[in-house]
Amino acid sequence: MDMWKQSTAARPAGIVGGRVTAAVGTQTAANGSTLNEPWLRYSVNNLVIQPTTLCNLDCTYCYLPFRDKNRRLPKVLAEKIANDLIELDTPVTVIWHGGEPLATGLEYFKTLVEPFEELRSSRRVEHVIQTNATLITGGWCDLLKHYDFGVGISLDGPKHFNKNRLNLSGSESFDGVMAGVQLLKTHCIDFSVIAVVNALNIDAADELFSFFGELGCSSLGINIEEREGTNQKNYQGRERVEKFWNRLFELWVAQPTFKIREFSRAISWMEAATKGEASFPKELRYDIFPTISVDGSVVMLAPELNGPYSTVRYPSFTVGNISDQSLKEIIARAQDVHYVKDYLKGVSNCRDSCEYFNFCLGGSASNKFFECGDLTHTTTTYCENGQKAVVDAVLKCLEKI
Repeated sequence: MDMWKQSTAARPAGIVGGRVTAAVGTQTAANGSTLNEPWLRYSVNNLVIQPTTLCNLDCTYCYLPFRDKNRRLPKVLAEKIANDLIELDTPVTVIWHGGEPLATGLEYFKTLVEPFEELRSSRRVEHVIQTNATLITGGWCDLLKHYDFGVGISLDGPKHFNKNRLNLSGSESFDGVMAGVQLLKTHCIDFSVIAVVNALNIDAADELFSFFGELGCSSLGINIEEREGTNQKNYQGRERVEKFWNRLFELWVAQPTFKIREFSRAISWMEAATKGEASFPKELRYDIFPTISVDGSVVMLAPELNGPYSTVRYPSFTVGNISDQSLKEIIARAQDVHYVKDYLKGVSNCRDSCEYFNFCLGGSASNKFFECGDLTHTTTTYCENGQKAVVDAVLKCLEKI
C-alpha cells in the first residue's frame, strides 16, 4: 500500500513521460471484436528497487513478505541496474522501497545510490524513497538532499490511528515517525504522506484533514485498506467509504492547503473531460512498472507481485533476473509473458464493461490477482473504494456548487 498505487493504472499516451514503448500486438476485446491497431502499449516511467527485505516495523496490514529477513541488494547489482538504464535510454523515476530502505544502513545505501549519479546529474534518473521515517537521522537527511530524493512517509494520522503500525517488539511507532518528520522539516526536505484508512479512522475525515494540514506534508495519498500480499483484509464498508470521501473532499475544497492525490487526479481528469480530452484514447500506454528484488529477479506491473506467489494460473511472476540479462531484454520479453497478457485482456474487459474506465483505465494488477486470482478480472474492492467512490464523491460535491 504505497506511493505508486495511483501511478500503476494505464494512462493515455503523453500523460506520463515514458519514451520507450513496445506494441503489445493485436488484442481481442471482451465483446469479441478485434482491435486492429495496437491500442495497448507499455512504457517505462518508474522502476522499483528493493535495497533490503528488512523492516524495523511489523505493520499488521503490510503486504511485504520476508520483512523480518536482513537481505540486501548487492552493490554489483546496483551497478548493473544503473548500466542497464543507460541502455534503456529513457528518463526513469527510481523508487527505493523495501522492506524499510533506511534499514539498509546509511553507508551501504550510499554505495547503492552512487552508481546512478551520472544518470541523475543528466536528469535521466530521479530518486524517490518510501520510508516509515523512524530511522531518519541528520545523516540520512544530508544524503536525501545531496541526491535530491523525493521523500514519501507512511503515517495514518494522529497517534491513536496508528495502532497497526508497530515495531518488532509490538510497541507503537508514532513517536519515532514524528521525530523523523521533524528532522525532515528542520532540513527543509519536502515530503508526501501515504495514509492507510480502515476501521480505525474511516469515520474521522475531519480529524485526518486537520492533522495532515498541520503536519506540513506537500501531498497526501489515501489507501483504503486492501487485500494484497501477506495482508488478507479488505475494507468492505462501502457506505462509510463514500461518506469518508465526501467529507474529505468538502474539507479540501474549503481549504486546499495541501494536495490530496486522489482528488487532484480526479479533477485533472474532469478538466480534460470538459475540454473533450478524456474520451478513450486511440493509444493507451501503461507503465509496466518493473520491480527488482534484492536477488535481482524482476516482476512487472506491480511491486506487490514481488513475492513467493504461485498459483496454477500464474506459477511465477518473475520475468527474468538482471544478474544474467539486461533490463531492456527483460522488459521487451514481458509482452509475451502470460500474466502480462492476461492483465491487458483485463484492461480490454474493463474498457467494455465499466463506465468509470476513462478515469481508472483498467485497474491494478495486484488487486486483481490477490482479490480474484485472475488478472483478466474487472471490478475489485480497490476499484470500488479507491476509484469509483472518489469520482462519485467529487461529482456529488461539485453538483452542489
